[in-house]
Amino acid sequence: YLFDNVRLKGGAYTAGAYIGKDLSMILYSDSDPNVKKTLDIYFDSAKYIKNIKINQNELNNYIIKNSYEIINQFNFGNKFMEANEAIDLKINNKNIEFYQNILKELFNTKVEDINKFGDTLEEALEDSVYSVQGDEVTILNNKQLFDDIKKI
Repeated sequence: YLFDNVRLKGGAYTAGAYIGKDLSMILYSDSDPNVKKTLDIYFDSAKYIKNIKINQNELNNYIIKNSYEIINQFNFGNKFMEANEAIDLKINNKNIEFYQNILKELFNTKVEDINKFGDTLEEALEDSVYSVQGDEVTILNNKQLFDDIKKI
């Protein structure tokens, strides 16, 4: 949803979402020429998720295709990746069981879980704070969206 609407249709360089293990959420775009439109898309994302119409087979295929990044955390055989992951595991206090639990939850996800997440996302968006980084002209053209603008 975000990639299609913010990146492909909206012209941003990239778009996506991140949910931290503390359940903090970040919706992001980069080099985005349509700040207002992108924020509207973010705020509409909860409605999209609550109403998404897919079957379990479609969801399973999506999960399998997108679990690569988690599985790739242990791309052993590549010495650089091994060293990088060892450092990440140590610094972030993670272990193999951490990733196994994520994969277990991921592969047990049902369509209803996705729809219910729309409620969680909606609550998060109601209490959200947003920050935009970009070129001065685009930001000033959208100054009505912001309580404060800081040049950095």
